[in-house]
Amino acid sequence: MAITVREDVAFTLLAQLRDGALDLVMALVDVDTRDGLDGARLRNEELVLIAPPDHPFARAKRVRLERLAGEPLVTYAAGSALRDVLLALVPDGRVVAEANDLETVRELTARGLGVTLMPRSVVEAHGDRLAIRRLNPRHDLPVSLVWRAGERPTPAAQAFRQHVLSSMRT
Repeated sequence: MAITVREDVAFTLLAQLRDGALDLVMALVDVDTRDGLDGARLRNEELVLIAPPDHPFARAKRVRLERLAGEPLVTYAAGSALRDVLLALVPDGRVVAEANDLETVRELTARGLGVTLMPRSVVEAHGDRLAIRRLNPRHDLPVSLVWRAGERPTPAAQAFRQHVLSSMRT
């Protein structure tokens, strides 16, 4: 049995899943809103604000989303589920940088280019270089394993799906 892992923005991977190029996709999406796809929510991820340590938001315990209006935003490239969520939650922010790599987004933010939103688990180990603040109100993102609806998976896809579902579901 062979398994290949690919990393890309969520909507590119979901398109490849629909086209049959992939068997499974793990993404920050709600499977209930994806036509022709099925899946399972594995967990919810808390979305947090990250900012440079010297940013005014670093002094707050929680940050209201309205306070992000007009702020320079470091975001993900088009096709990213995180980008869509960020722009929906902060429609009046100013996008000053885009990157596909989470590490690049974190680094640009740490160096003071702007602020962004990320899942807590992605940034909690970087608290020495970033101000990590909870949002008010709290906003969670689903982490889902997605597959084509009504299709029998390959043995490798079935084995991997069962492994993920048994080890990650909360």
